[in-house]
Amino acid sequence: MLSKFFESRRRIHALRDDPAGGLFEGFAQVLSEAGYATSAARRHLRAAEHLIYWTRRRGIPVRELNEQALARFDHHLSRCRCPRSREPSKGGPSYSRVYGIFARCPDHHHIHPPGSC
Repeated sequence: MLSKFFESRRRIHALRDDPAGGLFEGFAQVLSEAGYATSAARRHLRAAEHLIYWTRRRGIPVRELNEQALARFDHHLSRCRCPRSREPSKGGPSYSRVYGIFARCPDHHHIHPPGSC
């Protein structure tokens, strides 16, 4: 499903080869089924990639994300210097909405559509 939103084989392989590749594929499928435009889906996928990067650096398993961890992540955003990350542009996805897909679901190693948890 990543190939629906990215043309670059290199980018697709980078996401798929990541240990969280299944998460990214599942998230891309949810975004596709929900009718997200390519540009919006890419922003959401980059935001999810940022969260995964941050959780790894902090030693937080994705399935252990909770409101406290997201509050720490929100604090991180104010001083973020992570590679390839940037604040979503105006009109882009809110971080809390994108990350809430991971954090509010009981089974964090699977992606669920927003509002389905």
